[in-house]
Amino acid sequence: MKAIDVSGLEVEDTVKLLAAGLEFPLSLQGQVSIGDRVQEIEIERIEEFKRNILLNGKLSEEEIDKISMEAMQAKLQQADQQADMKSALVYLTVRERDGVEGVEVIMVPGDPIQEPIHRFVKVSFRDLEDNYSDFFKYVKKANKGSVRSTEYISPGKLLYDTLISEIDDDLRTLGIDHLQIIPDASHKVVGTERRYTGSGASSHNVLISLLQNIPYGALVNPDTGKHLIGEFSLAIAPSFHLTEPQYQDMRNAEGFILAESEFEDSNKWSKLPYVIQEFNTINHSNETKIPENNRFNANNLENVLNSLNINPQFLHIATHGQYWRNSDSRDDYLATYKPEDYLSLYKLLNTYNFDSLELAVFSACQAAIGNAYLEYGLAGATWLKGAESVIGTLWDVADEETAIIMDKLHTIRATQDIPVAKILQAAQIEMINYPNPFPNFSDSYNLRKHPYYWSAFQLIGSGH
Repeated sequence: MKAIDVSGLEVEDTVKLLAAGLEFPLSLQGQVSIGDRVQEIEIERIEEFKRNILLNGKLSEEEIDKISMEAMQAKLQQADQQADMKSALVYLTVRERDGVEGVEVIMVPGDPIQEPIHRFVKVSFRDLEDNYSDFFKYVKKANKGSVRSTEYISPGKLLYDTLISEIDDDLRTLGIDHLQIIPDASHKVVGTERRYTGSGASSHNVLISLLQNIPYGALVNPDTGKHLIGEFSLAIAPSFHLTEPQYQDMRNAEGFILAESEFEDSNKWSKLPYVIQEFNTINHSNETKIPENNRFNANNLENVLNSLNINPQFLHIATHGQYWRNSDSRDDYLATYKPEDYLSLYKLLNTYNFDSLELAVFSACQAAIGNAYLEYGLAGATWLKGAESVIGTLWDVADEETAIIMDKLHTIRATQDIPVAKILQAAQIEMINYPNPFPNFSDSYNLRKHPYYWSAFQLIGSGH
């Protein structure tokens, strides 16, 4: 049942609604203000995020006093004015309310004059988990026979109904064009992951955070049939308070591209022939490259970050990656040519600083998958260590199509004066509109339009 805005009703009216079994938010029942609830959520998310990386999770009273909805709106409005965009924070929390299962949805506009929206959408945890499971399974299945699969659309619409529909009209009325989604990490579901060993790959059941591992851009609006990325640019983060949104023109950005296409342990890692294409085609005048034959390794990365000649604004790494959701961060790494040179997530967290980076891109497989120690995996670690925005992936992405979308992303970055979230959105929309390679056949044969090829790329940060 959908939530109802009862902010203007008298007490006797709300009693009638309760008697009729209709649902409305906690903040509209006088139990807690929306501002207090947003502060409560931010504190919970920050403390949980810090605990997951083995830091002291408790915030001091002084730190808590700095967290307010009004301060966040002011910060967001300033960043929006710089970036020429209209943003909204979208808090999503799976919870029970008075014994009723559902998802709490709070939308906070960047303009402090505009009122935030608070909804509670009733949905059983079982239905939510089933919809997520079906959606995640089918969004990674590009074809059904020789034509493009559409099996993800039905669960994609159901998830859109649960997570977005309650604020959809308000977003359009307010002219919002960018969503920063802040999902809770507490509701876990059983998923599978691919683990790579010397004897090959195998699948394992693991616990994953449902809301943090949704490819939101592929959700389908039941009314328009459009993907969410076709209507809004998107970013995701553990907390808005932890972000420092500020716009930076990336057209003249200087940076590095590190790549690896061959691996000594060929039983464990296959060649990535299109990484060479990805490396060579991302060739814009203001970029500095490490030659592919120098091999990507920790020493090269350290040299890049410590370079005296350049203060890099972006870093792009293209290679294999392994991320085990229920493992120690020493077992999560970026693959290099020699196994002894693998760059572990543990070393990344404890050695490097990415404060100079406006944008980091990891086109390796599963770089945005979180584990038991760190939300959002390698992408989350890089964001935590100072990068403003980080693009990572939610599953094993296709080598050839990844090279195509990365070329589009950097072409747009180097030529258009738009914020990072809009850069990624434009690249993804270009893939959705990819020309049919089989002009004598129907468009259903154009597999590259399927979200498997473009929706795995998740932006961590504010997106400005």
